[in-house]
Amino acid sequence: MNDLKKYLAVQSQIKTGDLIEWRSSTLLGWIIRRFTPMNHTSMVVCLSQYKDITEPRRYVIEAEPQGVAPNLLSCDLLRHNGTAYWLQLKPEYDSVREYIGECAQDYIGTPYDFKSLFKNALRRVSADADKLFCSEMAFMCYRKAKIVFGDTAPRPGGWDKYKIHYKPKQIL
Repeated sequence: MNDLKKYLAVQSQIKTGDLIEWRSSTLLGWIIRRFTPMNHTSMVVCLSQYKDITEPRRYVIEAEPQGVAPNLLSCDLLRHNGTAYWLQLKPEYDSVREYIGECAQDYIGTPYDFKSLFKNALRRVSADADKLFCSEMAFMCYRKAKIVFGDTAPRPGGWDKYKIHYKPKQIL
């Protein structure tokens, strides 16, 4: 089990629309990082309306081999073999956070895009909503919210070119 002190120190600031970038210590993670600094991207969605609590539950919606699925962020952090970084959207995008979260939830169940994941190692691929890999899912949500533009999704770790997040903060 991992120590969640860094995450708990900023947990209340993590909001819908923020990203979590993952850097795993696995062999597959190492292979992916030959092409990009991170090996996985997930979208944060806060769900407060389902519990009578003052602090909303933070989920990550992420494209995984079994398809796009929601996972409790704290559970992912506890199990993760590696490090994780929080990419906080800048305040000028607060008005579209809810919409970004709705978009991410609409992708739940979408099949994983194994073909584009491997093509992405060699060249940029066009974003496609029929099948998604991790950073492609986040890109599609941001594109629908009109905060990023273009046809190709960044690789994990490639979000800095958009200038929509603060500097990544390590949370694990």
